[in-house]
Amino acid sequence: MISSEAINPAGQPVSTLPAACAGSYGTKARIQGSAWKPGLPGAITYEPASRYWPLQWIETGIFLALALTLAWFCFWRLGRRRT
Repeated sequence: MISSEAINPAGQPVSTLPAACAGSYGTKARIQGSAWKPGLPGAITYEPASRYWPLQWIETGIFLALALTLAWFCFWRLGRRRT
């Protein structure tokens, strides 16, 4: 999911919420975390399915690089302690 926002009946994003919609929820951030329970229609934007595998490979590369860096640091640190 790329974004999620409340929209008005004309399909335009809502920047401020009417007091009647906010009710006991309070701020807009708290309402966004509650999956639009006040009844405002929402617009959700997703990544296209064609980007699924490229994103998976990018994420795998990032985690692999972090794991290799951490392993190198551990071996380096332990090697310094032995000498």
